[in-house]
Amino acid sequence: MAGKRSVKLRSADDVVRLLGRIINGILRGEIENEKGGKIGYLANILLRALSQNELEDRVEALEKKLDQRSGK
Repeated sequence: MAGKRSVKLRSADDVVRLLGRIINGILRGEIENEKGGKIGYLANILLRALSQNELEDRVEALEKKLDQRSGK
């Protein structure tokens, strides 16, 4: 894809910003509905993965705290 730039999507906020741009692009007629729908579908999958990753990190941090308190 020559001339296309990559978008860094490392957080839920990044994905929300992308979705906002896609929605506005569709409303302005700059992005085809079908393409926007596909991007939206993939963004939803990414949001779930990011959420899962965040939850795993939080559980791991809590487990470490519990281990430290119990002297493990």
